[in-house]
Amino acid sequence: DSIFSGENFEIDTELSMRKMQQELSSLVDYFKGHGDRKLRSRSKVCLGIFEGRDSNRAYANRYYAIAMGANLLRNLQENYQFGDDVFYVVLFHEFAHAVQAKHDLHLHSGASLFDQKISELQADCASATFARIQSRYHEGAFEEFARRFRARSPNTGYGTHQQRFAAMRMGSQGFDQLRSQRVRIDSDSILNGICSRRAIIDNLENGHVD
Repeated sequence: DSIFSGENFEIDTELSMRKMQQELSSLVDYFKGHGDRKLRSRSKVCLGIFEGRDSNRAYANRYYAIAMGANLLRNLQENYQFGDDVFYVVLFHEFAHAVQAKHDLHLHSGASLFDQKISELQADCASATFARIQSRYHEGAFEEFARRFRARSPNTGYGTHQQRFAAMRMGSQGFDQLRSQRVRIDSDSILNGICSRRAIIDNLENGHVD
């Protein structure tokens, strides 16, 4: 069931793309089934895998497109303890950015480093909620993602290892909160509720994400 094939660290591109599409189609269908107003008009995300010098990254844009780098996928297999699970963490994180755009929460040109950081932490939070919906929440994989993709210096628009992992745990715990309160779980209750910008900032200011 791995996206990787054999011992030569070869990427099964077709399988990877199929798993990405299946996972996100299933997630969007969940939201549409719960009356999600923002996602009901689109059921498929444009997906791609790219090569090249910058292919150790993943991207999403406001046009509902996500691309994963081939070198990133190779790195997940070669160097990660939970590579197959981190694959889904990356996918959910990038999908969170695409959904932010549907809610007009995407970053605009000239955004400050603080705003970039809040946007990234919000995507971390939402990615964990998405994983809970899909029964793919693996705490070890989320911790590994947070550690590997942490801010390397204060002058970046990303959170520290602790901040990113705490935001992810907030998203997972928020899923339980919404379900226990029988609140409809859709992209609005996630991005404007449990993972709202205000909730992320409050956690930073109160030291809960430190």
